Order: sequence, then C-alpha cells, then structure tokens
Amino acid sequence: MSKEDEAKNYYEQGVKLAQAGQYQEALNNFNKAIELDPNSALPWIGKGYVYFKLGRYEEALAANE
Repeated sequence: MSKEDEAKNYYEQGVKLAQAGQYQEALNNFNKAIELDPNSALPWIGKGYVYFKLGRYEEALAANE
C-alpha cells in the first residue's frame, strides 16, 4: 500500500469518527494522514473542522490556511 493510499484510509476513518462525535480520535487520524501525505488538502480540512467543533477556532483557521 502506498503512503497516499494509507493516508486516504486514515482520512476516511477520521471522517467517520468526526461524524460520530469522536473528535479527538478523528484528529489523531487526520494528523496521521497529514504525516503520510502532507500535500493532500482533505485531511487539513478535516483537522480544521474538528478544531472548529472543539471550539479551538484559532487552530481551525491555521489548519485551513
């Protein structure tokens, strides 16, 4: 499995966790996806969404810059 495929799997799991309200676990998955494929925009967007839901607005903005 390529790094990009592995990153996609972490991203998709993060989305499912975020939808279930498991924000810390989702954040962990988005961070792992970013480590594997830092140029993919989707995990950064997911990370920003989770920070927003947690009320961490400055971090949400930074994740989506």
